[in-house]
Amino acid sequence: MSDNSGSKDEPTRPLKLHANDDLVAEIKTRIVNRELKEAVLFDMSTGRIYSDLELESRRFLGLDAVMKIVFPMIAFDADSRTHCRVADLLIDLPDNDFSALRSVVQAEIQEGLSRLVVHFENLKPNNPTGAKEGTEQSDD
Repeated sequence: MSDNSGSKDEPTRPLKLHANDDLVAEIKTRIVNRELKEAVLFDMSTGRIYSDLELESRRFLGLDAVMKIVFPMIAFDADSRTHCRVADLLIDLPDNDFSALRSVVQAEIQEGLSRLVVHFENLKPNNPTGAKEGTEQSDD
């Protein structure tokens, strides 16, 4: 077998020197520059697909997938004009806006889940009345 080191097909910067977001950015760059072949990277924060086939548009994901990325709790209804319109708007958002909206929705979901956990904690069997701990219920 021949040694291919130093060939034009081999990237000059080792990927092991990168970590986390830098690694993702480096892979995106290499895909866009066609340095990586037969590679696909899905960027969840922007909803973009990076591949050597240049399929970067969110439209390739489909309306339901784009909605699920931003609004995971909503069951997409293809017959709903509202759902389709919102998905179309999401597809056309710039990456920064898409990422910001997704972050806000995720934070709201987390806050809602935290409130729900607190509510259920107050309904534990040792607290059958549902009263918050440290408060007294009257027997009127």
